[in-house]
Amino acid sequence: PPLIINGQKVIKSGDGGWGISPRSAIGQKKDGTMLFLVIDGRQPGYSIGATLVDSQNILYENGAYIAANLDGGSSTTLYYNGKVVNKPADLLGERMIPTAFIVK
Repeated sequence: PPLIINGQKVIKSGDGGWGISPRSAIGQKKDGTMLFLVIDGRQPGYSIGATLVDSQNILYENGAYIAANLDGGSSTTLYYNGKVVNKPADLLGERMIPTAFIVK
């Protein structure tokens, strides 16, 4: 779902209704700068994850003018310079995914 539209938070009360999980989200500042948010979860002692409101607030605090939640859970993976740099929650490791954002 959308998290921020025209600089305004979409979720006004509650936690967003999807519980606490690993999260992936994307946002954009007014100047066009893209923001990518990756939050690990489902790993007690390391990271339990985040709510939609948590993701919304982080992106808002970092200047997002528009933002949306993406597929999270076991799909939450950040690959950088040839390596996975987060700790995906899937017990089998990295998952194959149908879509990805590639930044060069």
